[in-house]
Amino acid sequence: MEHREFYSVLHQFLVERHQKPFHLLDLRCGDAYNTTSALVGTPIQAYYGIDITQVAIALAGNNLAAIPCPKTLIESDFISLVPQLLKTHQKCFDVILASFSLHHLQLTQKDTFIGQLFQLLIQKVGIARNASGSAIASSTKATIIDANRCFKQKFLVRRLTSDK
Repeated sequence: MEHREFYSVLHQFLVERHQKPFHLLDLRCGDAYNTTSALVGTPIQAYYGIDITQVAIALAGNNLAAIPCPKTLIESDFISLVPQLLKTHQKCFDVILASFSLHHLQLTQKDTFIGQLFQLLIQKVGIARNASGSAIASSTKATIIDANRCFKQKFLVRRLTSDK
C-alpha cells in the first residue's frame, strides 16, 4: 500500500465513519501534506498535530490552512508528550492517527503507549490484536490508526477499525 493509497483510504474511512464533527490527534504529523488531503471534505472540528521538528511544524501549519478548523501544532517528542496530554486532554479525541510512529517503539512499549492513547479517546470499546500480537485499537466511535501496520500487513483502514 502506497502513502497516497493509505491517505485515500483514510479519507474514505473518515467520511464514512465520522459523519459528525470529530477531533483528530496526529502523532508525528510531519508536514501534514497527506493528512490534509485526507481531511478535505470531512467534518473535522479540531486538529492536533505533534512532531519533533520545528520545520515540519511550520510546513504543517501552511499545509493545514486548507482545513477549516482550529489547529494545534506542538513541537515535541510524541512519546513524552502523550503522558502529558493525559493530564489535560483525556477523552478529547475521536481519531488518533499514529501513521508511521508506532514502529519506533518496542512491543512492550507499544502496549503501554496504546493504553495511554486509549485514555485520550472519547469513546473506547477494546483493543484488538493482530497475528503478531501487536495491539490495534478499534471502536465504533473512536479509532487509533497505525499506517505502518497497514503497510506491513496489507490491511486497509477498514480492517483495522472493524467492530469485531
